[in-house]
Amino acid sequence: MKKKLLLVEDSIHDAGFTKHALQACGLENAVVHAVDGAEGLQVLLDDPAIALVLLDLKLPKVDGFEFLKIIRHDPRFVALPVIVVTTSSIVADRTRAELLGANGFVTKAFDLNEFNALIAAAVGPYASMLASDAATIG
Repeated sequence: MKKKLLLVEDSIHDAGFTKHALQACGLENAVVHAVDGAEGLQVLLDDPAIALVLLDLKLPKVDGFEFLKIIRHDPRFVALPVIVVTTSSIVADRTRAELLGANGFVTKAFDLNEFNALIAAAVGPYASMLASDAATIG
């Protein structure tokens, strides 16, 4: 089964930049886009091929912090890598996300090349896992 990424992002503009950054760093995995936290949670339940989540914090319905709290209390998703991708540069937000189980934290950059580099660095440790067709986490 080919692994997929889940992008939970309410801004269509930011989702487009993130997808572009993922392509720029050479990832060929399909990206499933959810526009709010509730939809993201449903995608996780419905799609066993999700192997990595890119998560905004400021989301409608279920925000990123609550999303992390929910999945980290579910044995199916406790080991699922989650990288927070947000406009927040507040240290308390980074700390809270890490305490809730985020595996990485990227502050969105306005410069496209800088943003591409940040995404590549955050996703890089998972590239070999994403490239394999082995069973997914969860």
